[in-house]
Amino acid sequence: MKENELVKQLHSQMKNKQDDDTLFWAIGDYRYKRAPGLFTGELRIGWPHMEQSYAPKKLLVLLQKKRSHENDAIQGLFDEQYERLDKYIHEFGLAFGLVNWLTTEAGFDGVELYSVEKNLIINTDEIFLSKDEALEHLKANKADYTKNAHPRQLALRIPTIEKLLDIIKNLDYCSDSDTT
Repeated sequence: MKENELVKQLHSQMKNKQDDDTLFWAIGDYRYKRAPGLFTGELRIGWPHMEQSYAPKKLLVLLQKKRSHENDAIQGLFDEQYERLDKYIHEFGLAFGLVNWLTTEAGFDGVELYSVEKNLIINTDEIFLSKDEALEHLKANKADYTKNAHPRQLALRIPTIEKLLDIIKNLDYCSDSDTT
C-alpha cells in the first residue's frame, strides 16, 4: 500500500469513527497454564519435558485412531495392551485410567495428570487498522495460532499516536476526490 493510500485510509477511518469505536485491532488467543491444584481447572495429561498436553477424551481418541495407523510414539504397542486400556478406564475412570495405562502397560515414564487454566493472550506485537485486516492475518498465519484465535478490539492510549491520528483526521488534502 502506498503511503498516500495509507494516509487516506486512516483519514477515512478517523472521519467515520464514533467516539466509542475502536480504531485498532489485535489478535487474541488462548494458552493453557498449569492450575495451582489438581481439580481447579481442565484436566490434562502430559509429560514434564513436553509442552504438549492432552485432554483425556482427546488423548483417548488419538490412541484409538493410532491403533490402526503407525505412530512413532505408540508404534511398539501390541493389541493386547490396547485391550487392557478399556479395563483401566473402567476401573479408574478416564483420566486416571489413561495415566495408569500409559505408565504401566505402554511404558511411558513421567506421565502426569494435572489441571490447566485457559488464559487469554492478546498479541500486541502486531496491530491492525480493521477487523478485516486482522482476520486476513489470522487466515494467512493460522499455523501460529490455536483454533480459538480471534480479532480483539484494542484501545491504545499513546499520546504521540493519538496526536498523529488527530493530524491525519484534520488534513484537508485527504479527500475522496484526490488521486495518487
